[in-house]
Amino acid sequence: MTRKDTLIAAPIMAVIVSAALYFPDRDDAVGSVLGGILTLVAVALGLAAVHRVRPLPARDWRARGRMAGAALGAGFLFGLGNLLANFGISRLDPLIHQWMVQRWAAHSAASIMVVPNAMMEEIAFRLVLMGGVAWLIARHVGDRRAVFYIALGISALLFGPVHLLRPLPVGGLVGAVHTIAVAVKSSAAGLLLGWVFWRWGLPYSIMCHSMANAAHLMLAPALF
Repeated sequence: MTRKDTLIAAPIMAVIVSAALYFPDRDDAVGSVLGGILTLVAVALGLAAVHRVRPLPARDWRARGRMAGAALGAGFLFGLGNLLANFGISRLDPLIHQWMVQRWAAHSAASIMVVPNAMMEEIAFRLVLMGGVAWLIARHVGDRRAVFYIALGISALLFGPVHLLRPLPVGGLVGAVHTIAVAVKSSAAGLLLGWVFWRWGLPYSIMCHSMANAAHLMLAPALF
């Protein structure tokens, strides 16, 4: 990604995040502005750091279209796999089943695609965290493949526990199994998204993440 691309991408993402934070409720203008500023800084610094470690080759529109289709297809398949995993977890206890249904009822597939939840997570975990770790490691390690694997592993491992912040409706052995399962499948998502981000770029990991979320919510009524 060139410096010109960075100058274009950073403000665009900042505007999207700021607008998405403001328009659902229209009662936190200061928060939306701060979110936009943080996004602007994070994207600009993240892209600059990643470009030093992993410059991407120039691609024509046909190649970009093929990568976009592949990212969306991978996201759909992963969303389906995530749904099946959640269905298996929900069979552990009726309270977990009810808890999942209630959480997903607060969202729609359309809202997940439009509101940049996936965008903010990709900026935080792939661009800033993975890119920052890669930049730091590359200063001491000359093997780019090793830099990629280390940065990918760290970002994926940290991506899993973040999805455990919600309080569980059950404890004991069932709660422990649920916690481990969620951590494992979320870390697996981090591996896929990190690979897409590193090989293809941030827009494609955002597409993949958004499609995974949307596919999960669109297909959930068939099992839940």
